[in-house]
Amino acid sequence: MSVSAFSIAETARVRRAELQARAHRRSLLLPATVIGLWLSVMVVTGQLGRAGDNLAAAVTMVFGSFVAGSTPQGGGAVAFPVFTKVLGVTAADARSFSLAIQAIGMGTAAAIIGVARRPVDAGALRCTVPSAIAGFLFGWVVFGLATPSGPLLKLAFTFVVVAAGAATVLSRRDPFVEQLRAVPLDDGGRRRAVVSAAFVGGMASALFGSGADIAVYLVLTVAFGLRPSIGVATSVVTMAAVSIVGLATLFVSGTLSLNGPVDAGVDVAGMWFAAIPVVVLGAPIGSWFASRVSAAVLARFIGGLAALEFVSTLLFLDELRTSRLLAVAAVVGLIGTAVAVRAVLVVRAAVASGRPVQHRSIRRLDLDVEVVR
Repeated sequence: MSVSAFSIAETARVRRAELQARAHRRSLLLPATVIGLWLSVMVVTGQLGRAGDNLAAAVTMVFGSFVAGSTPQGGGAVAFPVFTKVLGVTAADARSFSLAIQAIGMGTAAAIIGVARRPVDAGALRCTVPSAIAGFLFGWVVFGLATPSGPLLKLAFTFVVVAAGAATVLSRRDPFVEQLRAVPLDDGGRRRAVVSAAFVGGMASALFGSGADIAVYLVLTVAFGLRPSIGVATSVVTMAAVSIVGLATLFVSGTLSLNGPVDAGVDVAGMWFAAIPVVVLGAPIGSWFASRVSAAVLARFIGGLAALEFVSTLLFLDELRTSRLLAVAAVVGLIGTAVAVRAVLVVRAAVASGRPVQHRSIRRLDLDVEVVR
């Protein structure tokens, strides 16, 4: 009896598609469950009106949640600049909202990644999650003692996003021969780089509500060549863990109150209530999008977000035109961003030098193979 290689491959493809469809159906239950719980709590506690008063947050997170699931720039990458530069929310409140909403949105996306069995770098997660959480807690203490001014925070956040976007786009000019499904961390230098990046990203998350995901993506994907879709999934799981710890920290410290505005009449909890059903759907959709598009499309999307962040800062950060100190900080930030991007690309080039460079894709050959029984 002979069996063609084509029939074996086709059978395997059909079986894989069935398993993926089944996992996808299971994953849809989680957002539905969370939204059902949200609606029940809102009705029982009489908070639906409060959520309705903060619909601006929900509208913002329509796009923000998609970004959270599809890129290494979490929902805070949209919420923080929109809230601080357009809606006039303080940087501290925008940070608190970002952490709170990412705990739900990216937490749901991370759970769906697990249920749908989308690939992540499990070995890297064992390093990034504890290190990023430690960095967040350290940053929470340090920045709680000395928090930079609001305009400086907005500017610093812009440079973090721009650095990630520039490094991602520029790295496309020097592709690896293959995109790894997991970064080998048996080498001490690579492990230290991953742990250090996650720690610094965790500290940034204590300031902006986002950052651990960006740092993890840069070191794993841009520097070491992890497949972008896997890099995004790994960064989402890392940031979800940090955000959950961040949400708990907000409650324990009294920074986030469910009873009403903490200061300046800004109802952070109300904005959180309003945005929950949006992010529960948006972040998983973004995660699905990232798992389907090519690395080139994902890189252009990330670069476009970085460009939008840079332009919005120039347009809406009035202090850049009125404060000489902030203008000097902007110049220093630009130089620092260029140095950081260059450092990431140098590491990438060093890693790539050990692998042959491939400038075109290699397709699997069609072979007629017979198995004789």
